[in-house]
Amino acid sequence: RQEGLRVPCELPIASVWGRFRGLTDIDDFGTAEFRHRMRWTPRRLSTSHFCFPGGWIWHIPLGRGVVSVGAVMETRLFSDAYRSREGFLALLGRHRAVAQLVEGAELLDVGSFGQLAYGTKRFFDGRRRFALVGEAAAFADPLYSPGYDFIAIENDQVTDLVARDLSGESLSALGERAALYDRYVMERFESALVLYRDLYRTLGSYELFATKWDFDVVCYLDRWFQPYVLDHHLDLAEVRRELDSAPVARAILRTFKATLLDADERLRARRDYFAKNTGHCVADPITRLLDPSFGTEAYVRRGLPRLRDWITALVGELGQKVGARADRAPLTFSHLTMERSLL
Repeated sequence: RQEGLRVPCELPIASVWGRFRGLTDIDDFGTAEFRHRMRWTPRRLSTSHFCFPGGWIWHIPLGRGVVSVGAVMETRLFSDAYRSREGFLALLGRHRAVAQLVEGAELLDVGSFGQLAYGTKRFFDGRRRFALVGEAAAFADPLYSPGYDFIAIENDQVTDLVARDLSGESLSALGERAALYDRYVMERFESALVLYRDLYRTLGSYELFATKWDFDVVCYLDRWFQPYVLDHHLDLAEVRRELDSAPVARAILRTFKATLLDADERLRARRDYFAKNTGHCVADPITRLLDPSFGTEAYVRRGLPRLRDWITALVGELGQKVGARADRAPLTFSHLTMERSLL
């Protein structure tokens, strides 16, 4: 605040949440047929998400019988009335599954933010020796909990800068490294926003979100997790390489976003947006995206062709769902960077 570093973020989302005691056990919830489809997974050990057009509701067991329940939605759907206990319960009551879970439970407290996302002008300053980490710097979106990834990357980079400073590295070298780290995290933050901006409208459709999930996981594994496993975020040559490729990567994200929004419009026009929201599931969806060589330099070198092949498959899958065909097959890299729908 003293430095005036916080800046607005063009991601209009709001949230309201509360803690409950005496909530219905989520593992006792639903029919036997539904639980069989879910392979009797103990969902009380995980965060569960209930999605709707324009938002989602979380269910997070905290321990000792207390469960956190909160809603995140586009600001156009948010009302100040939701900030009260009555308003919050009324909001949850509109969603049948959630309403049944909270029925008869004790609401302990309520909190809210009318605008969640915010950015920063700077993460690291090597010459002045300061850094902003986690929510002290910026916040994108709670879906997928990307804040943990930012914290992990930023903490590594801050530790590296401190160690180099204490070892006597020159101020100019320290400043150059901090500047590159700053650009790197800033690029990551801006790219993360593309995964959310304008796409909340697709969350309420099983068919749309199943494909979006696959795309987001592919991007996460290849563009976020794998470089972290290999410590690329601490290697200036790799940092520069990623910054050089960032415009192309961002264009690919926007291309898929345009394709998904096109599919959304087509499903809504056919009144099929909710067509498969009951009776369908995907179990262990991530396993098909992994490879035994994941996390090796050899796997990294095949990154772009692999990404092209995955997007080609996902666009084809999306086309089948909405009754359209992919623009061309196979897709080329020029198609992937056109920032328009591929349907």
